[in-house]
Amino acid sequence: MHMRVGIDPSGGSDPFSSEVVWSAEQNPLDGWSLFVVEAWAQGNEVTVYTWSAPDAPTKHNDVWWDDAALTIMLP
Repeated sequence: MHMRVGIDPSGGSDPFSSEVVWSAEQNPLDGWSLFVVEAWAQGNEVTVYTWSAPDAPTKHNDVWWDDAALTIMLP
């Protein structure tokens, strides 16, 4: 499924921006995986992206994201 999550620390709206910090790609078929990404905010907002790019379109090619959290950490 080639899944990952990303954060744009500047709050941008372009998921293809070089500013986006991406997690490692995972392929959790028939199970759950933990995705983690860290980035320091560059302003008052950040943008969080989810990404999946399956190898082939097939019936029941479902992607589920569950229990997401964005944690603020102060320096």
